[in-house]
Amino acid sequence: MNTVHTLARYPVKSLRGEELAVVELDERGVVDDRRWALLAENGKFGSGKSTRRFTRMPRLLEMWAKGIWGVHTVVGLPDGREYATTDDKVHDAVSEVVGQPVTVVEEAEIPHLDAGPLHIVTTASLRWLGAEWQRARPNIVVDVEGADRPEDDWVGRRVSVGTAELEITGQVTRCAMLEQAQGDLPRADLLPALVPYDLAFGVYARVVRPGVIGTGDQVRF
Repeated sequence: MNTVHTLARYPVKSLRGEELAVVELDERGVVDDRRWALLAENGKFGSGKSTRRFTRMPRLLEMWAKGIWGVHTVVGLPDGREYATTDDKVHDAVSEVVGQPVTVVEEAEIPHLDAGPLHIVTTASLRWLGAEWQRARPNIVVDVEGADRPEDDWVGRRVSVGTAELEITGQVTRCAMLEQAQGDLPRADLLPALVPYDLAFGVYARVVRPGVIGTGDQVRF
């Protein structure tokens, strides 16, 4: 099997994203993925966790972002309002949701990405965990038979997908965002199953050769 099942992009870091039929990859990853982020007054970006670069914020998954015509990025709020990321009103609107002053900023010197440009999971690992793909927030879901964790064995390997080539660089360490309610999905108790695996679920990849990937494309090692 090993075909592309789902493709997704998250134009604003840690907000819900958009499912796409085709994505373009450059050296940074999916074009316009995590291009924008919420910047807190402490100089860190809004996330589901607190680290050197990120600060945990509430209600992020109650908002969503999508690209319009490949030109604009729009943020959707829980009450139905929508603002372009370039609209000066977006900062106060998003600050109201998360309960603290933030600004919506475009990536500059400090990257918005976590530990890798691309995030991949398989349908097999999702069945193993009993989770919907949206909870894992991947860029690529690969359709694989079974109900285990096949991507654990992919680290260090190269794969061709569409016209792109990728290298699997490491596992993804999960945080509480995996369990949070989002959209129509309620909160789920998922992290305990990952404790024996040091909270790892899914893998990161880097782009060796930029290209275009579409759903249904074969994944070849």
